[in-house]
Amino acid sequence: MPSRLHVLLVDPHEVSRAAIRALLQAAGLQVVGDVADADVALALGAEVAPVVVILDIEDGGPQALRSARALGRLPSLPAVVLTSSEAVTQSFDEFAFVPKPDIDTRRLRAAMRSSNHEHEEQAMSMQAYLDNIHAKTGKTPDEFVALARAEGLLEPGVKPAQIVAWLKQEHGLGHGHAMAIVATIKAHTGPRASVEEKTAAHFAGTKARWRPAYEEIVSALDRFGADTDVLAGKSYLSLRRSGRKFAIVQVTGERLDVGVKLKGVPAGGRLKSSGKWNAMVTHRIRCDSPEDVDRELLALLERAYAGAAGSPGHPRHQRHDSSRRSLRP
Repeated sequence: MPSRLHVLLVDPHEVSRAAIRALLQAAGLQVVGDVADADVALALGAEVAPVVVILDIEDGGPQALRSARALGRLPSLPAVVLTSSEAVTQSFDEFAFVPKPDIDTRRLRAAMRSSNHEHEEQAMSMQAYLDNIHAKTGKTPDEFVALARAEGLLEPGVKPAQIVAWLKQEHGLGHGHAMAIVATIKAHTGPRASVEEKTAAHFAGTKARWRPAYEEIVSALDRFGADTDVLAGKSYLSLRRSGRKFAIVQVTGERLDVGVKLKGVPAGGRLKSSGKWNAMVTHRIRCDSPEDVDRELLALLERAYAGAAGSPGHPRHQRHDSSRRSLRP
């Protein structure tokens, strides 16, 4: 059994492949191949023995299902995870489906069809990867979009390679980080969801039971101070004080995880080290039931809020359209 999760990417879009590859490699996974079509993947698969195949199915046509089944019959019997950046209405009951922006190692582990394929990889979402870029450059994806637009790089006909070269030369990004930003720029320049739509996406389906517990957290923010808001990303919700993130909330069907910034505080009890889960916080609190969102957890959040005190007049990031008040049901 391989010591790390071996992943084969099959996606016709070079930018998407590079962004996903960079994300998974940063999380410690081994990408054993990335190719543009299933035929090439089938020829390569016997040699590289993937444990997981990530297959872009685009519009979910019948050929996608045939390709997925064929890849699942490779000698290594990989789990096949279907993905797409487009809306897919067809049901693929025999395969896991993960929207492309939501790909992370936890979801790949969940797709394992046998306990022999279970690994102790730490989930690192695309949002966390982008946060690492933010920490390196001081710029958010929205700011990169504005800068690219000012440079004329969002005009029709501009190739991804031109944007990558600009990101490397002007902002000092490595190739993987640059490709992740290019993929994000593409997503940001498309139709934009409302704040409530972004928030509701975190509580869809089996995750709906966590919405009341989350609203308790949002209500607590009001009590902490008027300088709080919530920014809804694709993979988690950021709790902020005057634009400075002090905590995050990430929801799955089984669990609600709260990450907090508490520098210098030792881990203990419910307060676990964040490890590789998210580099933008120091500790992680796991809630296995809505009742776990209790006074103790809210007190830890308030402590993180107090530690995020900024200078008076610190600018609010209203361009993110993330006012906490708009998150009310």
